[in-house]
Amino acid sequence: MLRVLLMLLFAFAGFSCSSQTTDEDDLSYVDENGVLRNKPLNGTIILPYTHNYLSVLNAGYRAANVQKADCSDHGEEVYKERDKIDQVIVTDSTIEVHVRIYDNCCYDYLWDPKLTDEGVLDLLYTGYGMFCGCNCCFGHVLTFRKEYDPDDAVEIKEIRINGAGTYRLK
Repeated sequence: MLRVLLMLLFAFAGFSCSSQTTDEDDLSYVDENGVLRNKPLNGTIILPYTHNYLSVLNAGYRAANVQKADCSDHGEEVYKERDKIDQVIVTDSTIEVHVRIYDNCCYDYLWDPKLTDEGVLDLLYTGYGMFCGCNCCFGHVLTFRKEYDPDDAVEIKEIRINGAGTYRLK
């Protein structure tokens, strides 16, 4: 019963804590000396233009958005649970992945998605920030937008989180 209640709480939780839209024009700035600089990392983001992320771009997808929900539970259960993919919504133009991450209550996340030659979209992440003495269940929604369809693109067949928890696409 508690598990059902937690799932309902998670399903209705708002994604108000953190949201990042990826836009190339937003990745850098010109400092006071006229030098082009990268923006500092802040909050939960998808790391731009890493080697891993380039594999996603090469398949015609671009990370459009990442949202992190507030901590939905920090009871005893979160110490026993494993990260999981709750839902994947695929349309002609987007892939939206809903995941649950069980981790330190004070963390934000750096996402570094990677598409393997076998068609596995591996949603790699690293938690970072202040360390607190508790764990939480965080909901994340990662949205990838299909921008073009290259002839030799790898087709996404399954999705994982940090190499585990396979979710097969139909």
